[in-house]
Amino acid sequence: MNRFLVLTMVVVLFMPIAAFAQSANEKLNQGIRSYEELELETAITLLNEALRLGLPKPSQIEAYKHLGFCYIDTDQSADAQKAFESLLKLNPTYELDPSLPPKYLNAFNSVKSAMPKTGSISVKSEPPSAQVILDNVIQNQRTPMTITDVMAGKYSLKLTLKGYEDWEKMVSIEANKTVEINKRLIEVLLPQPEQKPMPTVKKGSNLPWLIIGGAIVAGGGVAAAILLSGSGDDGLDDNGNGDEFDLIPQTASLTISLRLQ
Repeated sequence: MNRFLVLTMVVVLFMPIAAFAQSANEKLNQGIRSYEELELETAITLLNEALRLGLPKPSQIEAYKHLGFCYIDTDQSADAQKAFESLLKLNPTYELDPSLPPKYLNAFNSVKSAMPKTGSISVKSEPPSAQVILDNVIQNQRTPMTITDVMAGKYSLKLTLKGYEDWEKMVSIEANKTVEINKRLIEVLLPQPEQKPMPTVKKGSNLPWLIIGGAIVAGGGVAAAILLSGSGDDGLDDNGNGDEFDLIPQTASLTISLRLQ
């Protein structure tokens, strides 16, 4: 019983959609027949109703085309222009049958020649999220993205992404076409800092040095450094011998104590 109710509800829900589609197509066909029978006002009403109810793209083109014809025949040139513009927005490359009356061809071609000659550009990058700069204008979106309504011509296209080399190229945009750019960016390899060896001083050096690991200052000759860190270990044995120390040059004034041996 429940399954039957569900099926019934589905059918009821979809019936209005199907009815609207059928009604729109019926009105389109009726409008075209009225145009052919020179019932132009009736044709205009039916074609507009068909468009209002919703038509697929090919049917919309037919509706706008016949509306344009009806408006031309009823001396409504401004409305004819709007109908042809709507048609060309759906299909910018549309062409009328050359066997049609010249008044239709001339009006349509005039509208078509005046339409903006624009194209689009689709930009992708690897990795994504690169910033897109078209002719020095930063775009609001990052890759992947598409820029529409670009006037036909040549433009500089630049992609930037932190940690990667900038990429730039001249691209040509053609009317009613989409240019596709898909670029793999090159990662920037930062130079590794040079590892300099730490200087060492043996017993008997004549240069002042500060020892890393404790504030130790070594004097000249055979002087041994006193550990200022308080450890009391001078790094030497009872005979005045000791290991090498890793040292850096003294760069600040210090108060030091030296014990000569």
